[in-house]
Amino acid sequence: MGRKQRIFRRIRRFVRAHSLLWQDYENWYVGITQDIQRRKRSHERRLGKELVVHASWRARSAREAADIERLFLDQGMQGSGGGWNERSVHVYVFKVRGPYS
Repeated sequence: MGRKQRIFRRIRRFVRAHSLLWQDYENWYVGITQDIQRRKRSHERRLGKELVVHASWRARSAREAADIERLFLDQGMQGSGGGWNERSVHVYVFKVRGPYS
């Protein structure tokens, strides 16, 4: 199994573990960045609340990170799917709404 598939499965497991009854991808946001902490603070300012359920994974390349992001966007997660550069190797997710968000 390749690294991309491992990250994909880890994100699915994380979402499942932090979902109350079923995993509803519409309650989640996925993105990629080169600076996790800066991006997290940016989302917290925009949302006006602390991101409690948040995690990130490092891909081998920005292209791999963008591919993983696209897989989850296609399954219904929120996100923009753009604005990345060659250093954007971190894939991150956070719970937007629902219990424990």
